[in-house]
Amino acid sequence: MDFLNSKKRKNKGEIPQYIVEGHHEAIVSKEDFLKVQAMMSERAAQFGNVPEIRHKYNQRYAFSGKLICGNCGATLKRRLWNSKAKSKQVVWLCKTYINEGKSSCNMKALDDITLKAVFVRVFNRLYEYKEDFAKAFTDNIEKVLKQGAKCEDAFKLDRDISNINEEIKSLVRQQIKGELREDEFDKKYIVLKKMLEDLQVRKEALNIDSNKYDEILKRTAEIKRIINLREIALAEFDDDIFEGLIEKVVVITPTHLEFHLKNGMKVEEEFIKKRGINGLQ
Repeated sequence: MDFLNSKKRKNKGEIPQYIVEGHHEAIVSKEDFLKVQAMMSERAAQFGNVPEIRHKYNQRYAFSGKLICGNCGATLKRRLWNSKAKSKQVVWLCKTYINEGKSSCNMKALDDITLKAVFVRVFNRLYEYKEDFAKAFTDNIEKVLKQGAKCEDAFKLDRDISNINEEIKSLVRQQIKGELREDEFDKKYIVLKKMLEDLQVRKEALNIDSNKYDEILKRTAEIKRIINLREIALAEFDDDIFEGLIEKVVVITPTHLEFHLKNGMKVEEEFIKKRGINGLQ
């Protein structure tokens, strides 16, 4: 306050500022506030929403950045239809359609209520068969990723790499002793080096597959843990569960969605949408 001119003026550091704690009676007691914060933190931790990783999905809406247009590959953006009317509706529209028009992408809008209802349906199906889906998926992934290892035994690769290294060492010793001309040494060395590089690439591919498999197992276990936290099926959409399970949703059509779980599993859901907010079949 500028007392000379009787005008309010924001203090931008011209004079010292002080914070007085406990000056007013709190609307919510400190004990209740801390209890609520502890409950929120516990619930967030159950679904992996801890401060260290929260930045990964610190979005305003659960579907932000996760809906992918099946036509053009762009993300879907949230829009409000009839915002001034009682019949206002939240929908998701393809970014290409918004920016460039129907001629560039003719994907129709998907309403928010339907999207949430479809996810509830997908989750409840996973919940119902939770004992079977993880094992079936893991067995299938193991079959695919480990197929390479069956064709190219890791032990055999290690043995071949060791043999090539010994041949290279022997070749170097021969040249040092003068038993090989330089052109002969170069020719043989190039061949052996190429063979060694090929073997190392094949071994690295096996290691990548193994690491990938371990990561998928870890993600599948986390998905199973989130599902098992539920004592009953979902009655309504849950933001934390959606975030914990879903990597993205590909909108093939507004009535055909493909949910990509965080372990790589895909769940397709086709449905009929009639008029009204409860028209999902």
